[in-house]
Amino acid sequence: MVESRRELPRMQQTTRRGRSFETEIGRQRHRELGEAMHTLFERRPSREQFSATVLPFVEFGTLTVAQAEALWAEIEEDLQQSPLQECFAEGVTVFGERDILVGGKVLRPDRVVEFGERAVVIDFKFAGRDARQHIKYEEQVRGYMDALRAMGYKGVEGFLWYLDPRAHGSEGGARVVRCGEEG
Repeated sequence: MVESRRELPRMQQTTRRGRSFETEIGRQRHRELGEAMHTLFERRPSREQFSATVLPFVEFGTLTVAQAEALWAEIEEDLQQSPLQECFAEGVTVFGERDILVGGKVLRPDRVVEFGERAVVIDFKFAGRDARQHIKYEEQVRGYMDALRAMGYKGVEGFLWYLDPRAHGSEGGARVVRCGEEG
């Protein structure tokens, strides 16, 4: 006979994959945040407009003001210290999520910035940087670069930009990684 609540077996509802609902809700919320930020970042034409990207997340309660400020500080730091700075200047030609047809395949880079005959491709990742996944992502960006070269661009550069809203201020937070360059 069970004499107190402490002796009752803990019941926890799980999903089919054996994860708790709390874990699944957290994953879903992070995925939704990443998708929303992805859309905003790929279409932001200039650095000056970036601050507006984070505000909706505070308004809807996805991020606290402190989290938003920390994330914005990392975005600013990355833009100041990276070769991406020119890609977010006023007046650049930006193509966000545009299809590129190559050999019967459809490729869709997050952001391509055109500078005459030169192009820069940026792929945004809104999760912590995992070594195994990074290799896959880098191959993906190199594929985008090859497609842009086939389209006639003379100089092509590629970057992965890791921005994990959960990990700002720590390893795995905002980081820009060069995937390749052709002059």
